[in-house]
Amino acid sequence: MGQRQDKTEIKYGDDCITCWEAGLTPKSVYVRLANVEKCSDAWCDGFPSPPNNHAFCLEQVPSFPCFYHYSGHGWELTYRARHTFFYPCGLWISSLPISRNYFHSETDIGTDCSAFFLNQNTCIFPNCGINGQAIVTDKLESIELLCALNIETSNDLFMEMSPLDDGSRVYKYCNLKVGTNVKIKLEP
Repeated sequence: MGQRQDKTEIKYGDDCITCWEAGLTPKSVYVRLANVEKCSDAWCDGFPSPPNNHAFCLEQVPSFPCFYHYSGHGWELTYRARHTFFYPCGLWISSLPISRNYFHSETDIGTDCSAFFLNQNTCIFPNCGINGQAIVTDKLESIELLCALNIETSNDLFMEMSPLDDGSRVYKYCNLKVGTNVKIKLEP
């Protein structure tokens, strides 16, 4: 169904000044996967299919303003928006309660604020997901698109976002009350 687009306010967290302007670091970001495939190896039997097209809301980690985390409903996600001396920039997704890796993408070349990731996993233990891509966004981008189209946020307005292989994002808005659909493709 998608995420409700009923609020225009963004909650801001602690500053991650290498990725966002001062005062504009989001308290939460959203991650969506597409085209991740489950490995057919025996160690993946009984584990869930990849959570493609599901939006996860990751919250900013206290004391680490460029790190975001989610843990619940059978999944754990970690997003590091900025490369540091100890930690690479990247996105990691694994199953819970028994950890199997479904998505892994990182860079340690100092790239900051990556929003598009390609899965670097191969089908070796403990990986259960290969291929596919993920996109990290904050709600601000979606709200800015609505404003540009002169569409007001409402309780009946839903948004789905899908990442494409080239890093483009397709936003789909649906208003159930008036039966309208709008699709927007954003280039990387």
